[in-house]
Amino acid sequence: MEPDKKPSRRNHAEKKEPPKPWWLKHAQENPFKTAGAVVTVVGSLILLAFFWQLGESPDYDLASFGAVPMAIAVVGAVLSASLTGCAFIAGMIHRGNKTGLAWLSPGWTVVFLMAPGLVGSIALAICMGIDPSIKLSTWTAWTPFGLLGLASLVVALIHPKSEDQAAGQAAGKWAWSRRFGELVGFGSVWVLAGYLALLTFSAVFPRDRSQVDFGLGLVFWIACCYALNLMVAWAPRNVFVLLLATIPLGTLGLLSSTGNWAAIPKAIVSSLGLGEIPVKLSVTKDGCEYLNKAAGDRVVCRMSPGDKTATVCPAMLRSRIGSPFFIGLSAYEDDGRWPQLHPPKRLEAISVPKADAPSWTQLSRVMPKAAAGAASGVIVTYLDSSDQGAWLREQCGRSPGAVSSQAALAPASPASATASAVGSKPAP
Repeated sequence: MEPDKKPSRRNHAEKKEPPKPWWLKHAQENPFKTAGAVVTVVGSLILLAFFWQLGESPDYDLASFGAVPMAIAVVGAVLSASLTGCAFIAGMIHRGNKTGLAWLSPGWTVVFLMAPGLVGSIALAICMGIDPSIKLSTWTAWTPFGLLGLASLVVALIHPKSEDQAAGQAAGKWAWSRRFGELVGFGSVWVLAGYLALLTFSAVFPRDRSQVDFGLGLVFWIACCYALNLMVAWAPRNVFVLLLATIPLGTLGLLSSTGNWAAIPKAIVSSLGLGEIPVKLSVTKDGCEYLNKAAGDRVVCRMSPGDKTATVCPAMLRSRIGSPFFIGLSAYEDDGRWPQLHPPKRLEAISVPKADAPSWTQLSRVMPKAAAGAASGVIVTYLDSSDQGAWLREQCGRSPGAVSSQAALAPASPASATASAVGSKPAP
């Protein structure tokens, strides 16, 4: 008897699925615990990046911080999403219109809608790299919209009526106006994505870099934004997965194009009030000595007899995480701004014990456009009576013992002279 060459499928061993990795199995079994651990690790890495750019690290224990790393990670995610919105907003809108506007769904339409914004934004970036006086308010900023309007009108007029009828839409005499409006509307989103990329780049780009670096970096960032938008528009993936990939890629592209790798950590710490804050600082006697010693011959802090604290203003509270605090002192920039971008290393982060800096008041972030003593290289302090800058007086007040020039020149009234004579004691 011949053997059965086609045995029953029931005799076959069932195909087993490959075992899941341990980390994936653990994440599925403990989703909230895993999410908390990931957020804490990300926040801790951002915190380490901040201390790395600061050049100093305090004594701190992540376990004692509680929710601080989580807050840093959450704020970092929100900040990164806002900075990279130009990298996914146009692609998201195009994905959403595939059901409502079927005739805009083909892949070529994405290229058509993207072209005016891409070409116009890159041309504007090159012009701004050559001539820094060019702004978005000039006529050059409207060129992409003009190109988009002209191309949309041509496409709307030559679009076949049979495709309108196949899509269940009226193919009347004025159907071209509906197509024109749809093309201009969706195309404007792609143009605005380029302008949003320009504004984001300008906010993060360091002002001490050259104009050529600005133009080249801006072109690279605009190209990154449009490439990521194409990925979002075309990739057959879940929208949530695409955003998880686009936001970190966009953040990496922005930081690499600007060369400002410390921008994100500094912005996160500043937004949480943990550092990078311009302040009017109150310090103890020991804290005053620390700052005066770091400032060299310049006295930035003066203790009056009987006082327990002194005032240092203006100062940068670089970090109040852990102990010690780190305080920055600075002179004016050449254009009168404060603080300097690159003050002397010894003044960037002066360590002061936490107990010696008991309180502070945040100053306005509006920096002066011009100030007396600009580019002098001398640390700005309200103790310097020769500095008559309005910003310094407004933020810090008058220095101890300062007398108004009008009060000094005004003649004393008889009543005040009599009162002073009665209230004074004769010298021995």
